[in-house]
Amino acid sequence: PAYGTTYSLKPEIDFPKQIVFCANQYSKTIQSSDKARGFRWFRINSDATEVLVSNSNVVSLEKWGSYRYEAFNSIAFFGNTVECVASQLFEVVQSRPPEIEQVAINRETNGLNISVVPKGIGNYEYAIDDENGPFQDDNTFNQIPNGQHTIFIRDKDGCGVASRVIEKQIVA
Repeated sequence: PAYGTTYSLKPEIDFPKQIVFCANQYSKTIQSSDKARGFRWFRINSDATEVLVSNSNVVSLEKWGSYRYEAFNSIAFFGNTVECVASQLFEVVQSRPPEIEQVAINRETNGLNISVVPKGIGNYEYAIDDENGPFQDDNTFNQIPNGQHTIFIRDKDGCGVASRVIEKQIVA
């Protein structure tokens, strides 16, 4: 290195602040793609103590809650080993497959306004007449022609899809 040039040995990490488990999952394996010499994963207990759950770039998460991920590089410095650590706190949260609690239909002169009310805990998106979408974040569809339609709710984290056929013949 040139005189006066500074290099950081602290790894750059790219890790999400939230990992989602579907309600029917009992564990989820996560692999870090960060470039580092070492890795540590800690579960953070309710009393703020930490428990080491893995010391490789792969971890199997089995509980919802708070965690901390570390990636580090080591260097020998005057006979001692120094770790340059980067860390990220993250939450493991639960999602459930969507359910359709209610479909509200308002008849207007220019078509139907359809509003879908989901049931469940999740991050959902909505489609009409095609289970492959396009999906939208808004749970309302406007100016839909009269006739048979199928409403779809999809969990954005891959925890399932719900559908409901609404009235076969809706008369304005």
